[in-house]
Amino acid sequence: MNKIKILTLAFLSLIITFSSCKVSSEKGKEELDDATASIALQIELVNDTEFRNAALGILNLGTDGIDLKKGLNSDNIIKIREMSLSIRNLLIGTYPKIFNKKLGSEEFSLSEYQGTYTWNSSTEEWSHENNSSSIIILFPSNNSTTNDCKLEWTKYEEIKTNDGNYFPTVIYAILTQNDKEIALVDVNMEFDLSTELPIDGDVKIKLGKLAFDVDWTFIDNILKANVSLKNGMSKINDISTELVFNNKEMDELISGNGTVKMHNVENSGGLKITFSFDNLNTIEDCNDFNDEIEIKIYTLANRYIGEVIQQEITDEYFSYCESYILFSDGTTEPVETYFNQLEKEIEIILEDLENDM
Repeated sequence: MNKIKILTLAFLSLIITFSSCKVSSEKGKEELDDATASIALQIELVNDTEFRNAALGILNLGTDGIDLKKGLNSDNIIKIREMSLSIRNLLIGTYPKIFNKKLGSEEFSLSEYQGTYTWNSSTEEWSHENNSSSIIILFPSNNSTTNDCKLEWTKYEEIKTNDGNYFPTVIYAILTQNDKEIALVDVNMEFDLSTELPIDGDVKIKLGKLAFDVDWTFIDNILKANVSLKNGMSKINDISTELVFNNKEMDELISGNGTVKMHNVENSGGLKITFSFDNLNTIEDCNDFNDEIEIKIYTLANRYIGEVIQQEITDEYFSYCESYILFSDGTTEPVETYFNQLEKEIEIILEDLENDM
């Protein structure tokens, strides 16, 4: 074979290789639909019967019930700086008849409450026996007639901030049902006392079949974080990001980048989303968003699906920006389409939970 033929074949192979790095809009939408359905399945994993019955049991005994839909309000989203405090307050606040401490501004020690607390279904009262250096709570799962669940809180440390507040630095608690682990909280954090921000941390939470792990450092105004979500031994989601702030108080986010990998629960497919942004304080319209923020979507095999852009929508009353996915062939689909699908799935799960409470 002569050199011209060899070069021609090489050139054609390059064209085929690069053209195959993109997927059609139909295939892209299929991948996005699968990813949305997979997220709903992840939520259902938390809602599995085993963990659900234990969670309902612990909530029903400790409180008068919770309006789960209120938890969807953006005002109630837990910030990273409040994560360990919220976990600590959840463990304390779930049982007001056991833990009568004021939360947040008062010191808390495991030694003050150590021992075993046992629920008596006949008298509907708690009994206490000082027989452990941990806090052990024995209670029935939902609809159970025996104390088949045990919450054991074995570690707790905290620091006092300059403003007189207490923030947990170490929490370890495990929930078992019939001696099988079904939930876990493992928190280790370091705070900057001047800002009351966690500058180093590792938080592990297990809920049923799902295991959530987030670790981060905040050094020289740069936050580096890694987040993973697993179903048993299989990794579902993996997020890595680096965010640059203007000062150590995190008053203003300047720039950032990161990668999100979403593995489908039921098949080998999934998505990879990369993002980067700069000069957020200069964004005033749709064009600024498109200039300063880049969000690209790929398959896990690194085939390009499209990118997120904003388009200006004008009606008879006002104009606004709406986010779209711009596919590789130039067609678009509103991002809201996939959020609406997910919202419907979440509403079904929450309604199902509320009916059991």
